[in-house]
Amino acid sequence: MKEASKARRREALLRRSFTFGDAVLVFLVLAVAVTMIARPWGEKARGSAVEVVVEVNGKEAMRLPLTGGDGDYRVEGFRGSSLFRVEGGEVWMVDSACPDKLCVGMGHVREAGQAVVCLPNRVTLRLEGSGGTDVVQR
Repeated sequence: MKEASKARRREALLRRSFTFGDAVLVFLVLAVAVTMIARPWGEKARGSAVEVVVEVNGKEAMRLPLTGGDGDYRVEGFRGSSLFRVEGGEVWMVDSACPDKLCVGMGHVREAGQAVVCLPNRVTLRLEGSGGTDVVQR
């Protein structure tokens, strides 16, 4: 009998502690979490890139269209030559005269505001276009 009475008290306590307001709060928190997780895939925050601006030592060396200008391009940097490719609306560094090749590992960029930077060779491939974001924080 003591066991049954403890079980009833425990059940009553659980019923009183989780109210309708708690359920609404949990639902709202889950809805906000799902929205924040799904947002980066659902909408494009950045604008579409139109051109590739190539800078050497902070000065513009060339400007290329991102679409229609497909091919390999070479630019002379501080330490030597850097080779980059424009293809299919993307740009990436293929090879550079830098010792660590971090710029080659940065991958493809395709949206306005993104850039590939080779610090030792002082070469920057920056994408410009319409409606790009200034800062992306994650």
